[in-house]
Amino acid sequence: MKKVIIVISLLLGIAAACNDNWDDYYHGESRKNVEVVEGTLGDYLDSDGRFSAFLEMVKETGLEGELARLHNMTLWIPVSGAFEGTEEMTLEEKRQLVKNHLNYGLVTSLEKGKKLTMFSGKVLTIGYAGEAWTLCGKQVDEGVRVANAMVYPVSGWLEPKMNLYEYIERAEERFSVFRDTILARNDTVFLPDESFPLGVDEQGNVIYDSVFMIQNAYLDAGDIREEDGEFTLFIPTNEAIDSLFRLMNDFYVTSGKDMTRA
Repeated sequence: MKKVIIVISLLLGIAAACNDNWDDYYHGESRKNVEVVEGTLGDYLDSDGRFSAFLEMVKETGLEGELARLHNMTLWIPVSGAFEGTEEMTLEEKRQLVKNHLNYGLVTSLEKGKKLTMFSGKVLTIGYAGEAWTLCGKQVDEGVRVANAMVYPVSGWLEPKMNLYEYIERAEERFSVFRDTILARNDTVFLPDESFPLGVDEQGNVIYDSVFMIQNAYLDAGDIREEDGEFTLFIPTNEAIDSLFRLMNDFYVTSGKDMTRA
């Protein structure tokens, strides 16, 4: 689908997701040898001191329930010593960061170019650089299969690039008119088919571990949240928008009409 967004002024090129560069000499092979460990996922994670800092953050952000689910999943865990800079994060920022390290399904082999959709919605690409496997620029060590999960130690936090929508959310104040106009059209929609039923309340209503999606009419022509999409944004400053409105007002006045707020 052709995706086109037309606005004005400052040019910004954003590359979505997190793509690693790798050497072509690896002949397209994949790494399939993994260690199999008996016992539960929780037992294995608790037994390896390298994962203690990550587990503490999982508990802090209320995501320990994700690790106890029965569905297949893969964990990419930064080892202890890779946690500098997280102390100043908000709880929501930490929660998003943890979700960057979890994905559904068992990744039992590393294949260069393979794309993974993480719990956070970010799309990460497995790479091969030199003699090391990488994910989002961080080295990936040998994986371990335990119960219904795969665990890969990684050398540091996985920090994907912002997509274009995330950039707009964080745009500085000189772009606030454009930023706030886009965000004002957000509508949060509950997705029951993608949510997990947890039980029933006293009135007989199903209680969900809820999944929501933000819909925005301005993004119908091209959804700039798509991690695999490629977009270019010309974003107007507040000064440019004000100048445009003054020009429009002058045009209406000279035409004998009033320019209303609507």
